[in-house]
Amino acid sequence: MSPTTELITVKEAARRLAICRTTIYRLAWSGRLKLYRVGERSTRVRAADIETLLAEAPEIQLRGPYEPPPRRSQTGTDAAAKTARTPKTST
Repeated sequence: MSPTTELITVKEAARRLAICRTTIYRLAWSGRLKLYRVGERSTRVRAADIETLLAEAPEIQLRGPYEPPPRRSQTGTDAAAKTARTPKTST
């Protein structure tokens, strides 16, 4: 590895590939991506390896940023049923 090789964090690699960090580790465990230890607690990925992975692995497709699904509105009878609780009666 040359001294000018760009190393990026696992988080940054995941962001560039639009996948989660766990998937980066799975790719490493399967041998498709090499991780580099920097110090005791830091792990890095070569930026060039990310580009190579994208070129060689068409099943890893870039997606847009994560967008959560729309929230269901609580209008109508569902909302009234959830808020209006009947008190228990003792007999």
